[in-house]
Amino acid sequence: MRELIESVTIEGTGLTVTLSPTLPVDFRTLAVATAIRALDRYPVLDRVTLLSGATEIALPRAEVEQLVQPDGVAVARESDRWRQVLARAVERFTSSARFSTDGGIVDPRATP
Repeated sequence: MRELIESVTIEGTGLTVTLSPTLPVDFRTLAVATAIRALDRYPVLDRVTLLSGATEIALPRAEVEQLVQPDGVAVARESDRWRQVLARAVERFTSSARFSTDGGIVDPRATP
């Protein structure tokens, strides 16, 4: 997956990863998996943002913790349970109504 990364930026307690605009994997799955692993490995981070083309997904630590309940981000270290927990977290994330029908991000603060 390293060949997909265009840049990595750490600003304050936020990590931003800019990816190729064309990805061979589902962007939402990649964003959730990256956030879980990064937040587990680097406890100082409080937000992970992934950018790909015009699409951006920002995941604060509190939201990621909710997605992986009851396991917590430390589940990233448990290879035998990783796929199951990731699948559940992605399902919760995609059903959270943050996406429009075309897959773009919907800002929940935006007014119609």
